Amino acid sequence: MRIFGADRKYRVATYMIGILVLLNFLAVVFTVSTICQPFAAWWDDQIPGGKCGNILVIWKSVSVPNIATDLMILVLPLPALYKLHVDIGTKIGLYLTFMVGSVGVLTSILKLLAFMNVNERHNDPTYQSGKPMVYTIAEVSTYLIAACMPALRALKRHLF
Repeated sequence: MRIFGADRKYRVATYMIGILVLLNFLAVVFTVSTICQPFAAWWDDQIPGGKCGNILVIWKSVSVPNIATDLMILVLPLPALYKLHVDIGTKIGLYLTFMVGSVGVLTSILKLLAFMNVNERHNDPTYQSGKPMVYTIAEVSTYLIAACMPALRALKRHLF
């Protein structure tokens, strides 16, 4: 927020998105930790009396708010970035960072679409979720790369 100024609307929007992300996180943790009783039934379906709710519904429903908050986080600083008074090379680097972040949002959407194609009647939903998990790894990796890109500027200056 220091970079983009102290505009009240921007600060309020930032805090609201942060609160949404936190509430979403808490809801996911609660849901994931209580959907299987006992908890070990997540990975062991042979536990006597162990049962799980519909795990695929959880995976699908978690994806939608994640995509929404990811888009909010991606779009919120764009107007301020446009108005930022820096040299064109720095601005291009910042836009490239946000473009990598948009690839992360795209992989989130692809993950949701892959979850929609998983057969819910299959006995082991984790067996069916290989493709969505690949998208999950790609999503997290893309966001990690985008988060590290500003630090790469100093490395580029040092090497070249």
